[in-house]
Amino acid sequence: MGKINVDYPGLLKLFPEYINPKRSESASFLIWYLENYYRLDGLEAVDSVCDKRGDKGVDGIFLNDNDKTLTVFQARINQSSDTTIGDASLRAFAGTLSQFKKPSGEPYLEPHHIRRLSDGGPDHPRWVVAVCPNCHRRAHHAGDAAEYNGRLADVVLRLEGQE
Repeated sequence: MGKINVDYPGLLKLFPEYINPKRSESASFLIWYLENYYRLDGLEAVDSVCDKRGDKGVDGIFLNDNDKTLTVFQARINQSSDTTIGDASLRAFAGTLSQFKKPSGEPYLEPHHIRRLSDGGPDHPRWVVAVCPNCHRRAHHAGDAAEYNGRLADVVLRLEGQE
């Protein structure tokens, strides 16, 4: 393999099949990265990306159950090769990491019922998944909430051996 062009727009040639008009180029890149470097399957990579306006700089979250680690990603494609991301952006990003930690330093995740209790869903651990606060809001309030909940249900059923 030759030298990789990481300048914009040449960078986009690395992941043309991931470009989708419903997501940013940065989110598309992060999905490609998660599949190729973290070796996530396609659905898991897409579900790990939460890049939306107002996301406080958090573009993706990966919870590794085996290593018991939580990795937070910030992905930003810079369309100009003569600019850099300065300290202010890094300080703002570092500040967002604290919103996902308890005072004890443990990760902060919120429980989400795949089927809401108010809709007659069961109050059983099998039907609850831990999600970050941004993803929890997405599951309840986003335009794709029903689809997103369906994908969460698929993951839970797969993990519980019910598929």
